[in-house]
Amino acid sequence: MAKAVKPGSSEDASPLTNDEREIPIALNLPGLAMTFGVDWVLDTSDLCAAREKEIELLARVRALEDENASLRDKCQRISEESNLDKFKSQLLVEMLAVSSLDEERTKAEFAKEQSKVLRLRHDMKLLLEKATNENVDVRDLLRALAEP
Repeated sequence: MAKAVKPGSSEDASPLTNDEREIPIALNLPGLAMTFGVDWVLDTSDLCAAREKEIELLARVRALEDENASLRDKCQRISEESNLDKFKSQLLVEMLAVSSLDEERTKAEFAKEQSKVLRLRHDMKLLLEKATNENVDVRDLLRALAEP
């Protein structure tokens, strides 16, 4: 260990006088304190605490980034599901429109067929009345209608 020695004296000399004793030195920096007595003594408790805090905060940042990525994925998935639901809804509306048009066309065809049936009934009634007036047997009429 190095000691301060007065010029002209040797290290082996008599006990140290007041001038020859070591001078205590203290150095304080943010997060670090050093003192010099016999040896340098480092006090890094603030620095260690800051380092632990940094590690803790970095872990929290990583966790938040992971959570953020997870939430972004979830948001993307929900957005895609929403788009699919919109597409399904639009498709169902179009199917309903086509079905409504089919229903209207079918109703028109039904009305047309019903009108034909009424005309045929009317014609049959007239035919049967005429056959009755002319004393034609209905069985003969059926045979005549059955022939191609």
